[in-house]
Amino acid sequence: MNNVAIELHDVHFSYGHHQILKGVDLKVYSGDFVGVIGANGSGKSTLIKIIVGLLKPQSGLVKLLGKDLAHFNEWHRIGYLSQKASFFNPSFPATVQEIVRNHFLVQASLSRKLDQSGAKTKVERALALTGLSGLRHQMVGELSGGQQQRVFLARVLVSEPEILLLDEPLVGIDAGSQELFCSSLEYFNRELGITVLMVTHNPEPVADLINRLACLEEGHLFVHDSPEEIKHELQPHRHVKQTMFLQP
Repeated sequence: MNNVAIELHDVHFSYGHHQILKGVDLKVYSGDFVGVIGANGSGKSTLIKIIVGLLKPQSGLVKLLGKDLAHFNEWHRIGYLSQKASFFNPSFPATVQEIVRNHFLVQASLSRKLDQSGAKTKVERALALTGLSGLRHQMVGELSGGQQQRVFLARVLVSEPEILLLDEPLVGIDAGSQELFCSSLEYFNRELGITVLMVTHNPEPVADLINRLACLEEGHLFVHDSPEEIKHELQPHRHVKQTMFLQP
């Protein structure tokens, strides 16, 4: 059996008196591509923020790569792409290459396991993986929404993470850009072995990529592993995604 990359056990979380997560259990194995879906306000973004330590649950256990989150300090092994609207100011006066390189240098300064002397090679690789090599000297503010999102992805990939945590990465970009983005995710997962957990209100673009589906409903998490179960769970959402599955 594959190693457990992410583990949550009996996790509870509330905003004030409003309970969002009620005893959530989840195991994500190395090499998984897990989609997380749920209705507006069901706690999808809350779940991913708990995994990366931005929110602390009232109770329960959270582990990353076998270590309790409270003692986890190898954040260069984790790539987190938050919702674009709160992630980065696209008018910031910097080129694509500068954005990616500066993020690596910050990561390297926080981790002794990242060698700053390898920055150039790692930046080149991240740009190549996301199809941005030809745009390296372009100002980020001059790029399309889809290109900007690939810059954010390259920024996350530059430290060569083992796990990618993506919170609504397809929101606000056109269908063509979504296809390119998802093709990149497929390559990272299937060819490079990167574990992916992706929160989305519209699972259709990644329906053929995920091998496990986690559904949040009224504070409870239900995980589906078989292709038949996943297909069954996704089919209704294709018909109601405009009303039920809105951006959190």
